[in-house]
Amino acid sequence: MTTSTRPRALGKTRPHLELVRTMARATGADLQAAFDDGRLSAEAWADTIQRCRGCSDPKGCRKWLSRVEWGAQTPPDMCRNAELMKELAADAMAVVKEDQTRDPHRS
Repeated sequence: MTTSTRPRALGKTRPHLELVRTMARATGADLQAAFDDGRLSAEAWADTIQRCRGCSDPKGCRKWLSRVEWGAQTPPDMCRNAELMKELAADAMAVVKEDQTRDPHRS
């Protein structure tokens, strides 16, 4: 007897779009800046949403997001976009540090 495994259905786009945006805020990743300056292409943005839609635990993600303080949080290991969030958060932090170096009176 053979068993076929059907791929898991993707979640609805809008809730996952909101999860990605919320995860970005929680981790300090600046998605808009990355998109505006070309570090995040339209294709990469779409892929980010698709990866989130394929997540098997969006409820766990929402639960994690409900408990964290905003900004500079490390995304949970379960996040399918964790590496992207870490990279963009590091980029955003580098920009802040560069701005502070230029103007040390700015916080």
